[in-house]
Amino acid sequence: MEAVANIASENGRTRQAVESLLLMFALHTFLLMATGTSSDLAMASEPFGTTFYYVREAMLAMGFVLYAVLAWWKRSHALASRSADVACAVLTTLFAVCTLAMQPFAPLAIRAISALVIALIVGAIGGFTYERVALLSSRFGEETTRMLGIIVGCGGAIAVVLQYVLQCWLSLNGLLDVLLVVCMGLLMWLVRRMHPAYKEVQDVQSLVTKRSGARSLACTAVAATCLLCMLPFYEAIMRSLDVDPAVFYEWHRLLLAVGYLAIGTIAYTKGKSAASMAVVTCMLFAIIVSVETAMLEMSTFTAALFYGLYGAMLAWSGVAFMSAASVSAHPALAASMGRIVIVLVTLSERLIQAVGMLPMKIVLTVSLALMAGAVIAMVRGGLLEPVSALEPASEPALVPAPEPVSSAEERATMLAKQCGLTNREQQVLAELVFTEKKNQQIADGLGISRRQLQTHISRIYQKTGTTTRAGLVMRVSSE
Repeated sequence: MEAVANIASENGRTRQAVESLLLMFALHTFLLMATGTSSDLAMASEPFGTTFYYVREAMLAMGFVLYAVLAWWKRSHALASRSADVACAVLTTLFAVCTLAMQPFAPLAIRAISALVIALIVGAIGGFTYERVALLSSRFGEETTRMLGIIVGCGGAIAVVLQYVLQCWLSLNGLLDVLLVVCMGLLMWLVRRMHPAYKEVQDVQSLVTKRSGARSLACTAVAATCLLCMLPFYEAIMRSLDVDPAVFYEWHRLLLAVGYLAIGTIAYTKGKSAASMAVVTCMLFAIIVSVETAMLEMSTFTAALFYGLYGAMLAWSGVAFMSAASVSAHPALAASMGRIVIVLVTLSERLIQAVGMLPMKIVLTVSLALMAGAVIAMVRGGLLEPVSALEPASEPALVPAPEPVSSAEERATMLAKQCGLTNREQQVLAELVFTEKKNQQIADGLGISRRQLQTHISRIYQKTGTTTRAGLVMRVSSE
């Protein structure tokens, strides 16, 4: 019965962690799409509206990069909890001010500056969010990819539907601005509440060398770049058909949710390799359809397919880069690399527009070359496992019977002896690991003050080499 209770408690904590991470990802994706659409609509009537779109995208990428630099710096210069809370409050306030300043009656300069500041903040909080999703999901070990499939697939789909309903369909306008501020405040609270400690991820990172982790990240970046670069060429086909740009702001945007769900489901059920194969298949299908479309002129179907492919690409890059980040020496940069690559490819669209109309033969040749490069990078980075590696051996080797697994209490006792914990510290350790009580409840149960309890907890963390309660649970389970 005790074992069943422990399993049920662990499953409950896992479900709660996945739900929190899914909510974080969904909130940021919603903010990313909603603020981007608001900025585009605010500048659409201006002569430099198209150029401003690319400048805003560059500011978004800069926000991700700035947080990656901050995360690298704070590894050796940790911020105090109060200082981090103040920084989050300041960013949320600045976001609220800039969002409210994005009104049609506001001067052009204020609208432009506000849109750029919002893009920078959304990028920075995006790096913050992706880092936490990557590090916290790495605690699931071999289940990391499956959990990321749920988080990215479902979270992205929810964000797409919410953004379309609230902004494109209902057109809430002023009420939407208030909702954006509330979502930013909730997201800030969640990322501050979820505290992944780099020390806790070292057990996972030790399974993969830094060199192989860097190679996996580099191969993922090359594959994502090749696949994403196919989308501007695909869009060039649509422009050649004189497709009305308004088509891409109608119901077709909901196909983004289908792409997110499809790749997320495949990643959850079949793993990262199957998701990579699905994305490659989708892009091959896009090449075939682009040729068909150029001859048949199916503009509505083309727009819907474009968003479906784009959603699948976004979901795959999210799962792939966050998986690589969980074993990377620089998780914040690795987790944000997907969005940075997306922005860089978006900026490349400007170059394709400058070149003008390209013959179908050139578009087809370049697309096939990009697909070949993506497949090679996936194989080199372990994103596409060879079929032989998935086949079971004809004669399985004999495996010795596993040794009896010690109970959680025995592992806790063993850890206490190894680390030299006192009797009182052992009591506190048991309360922290085997119960879900709050600190005040633990102090009341042990008959000590909360300040004394905090002293015992600090000493336990110091002796066991952990920094959080979750890390302490992992340390006991690994004994």
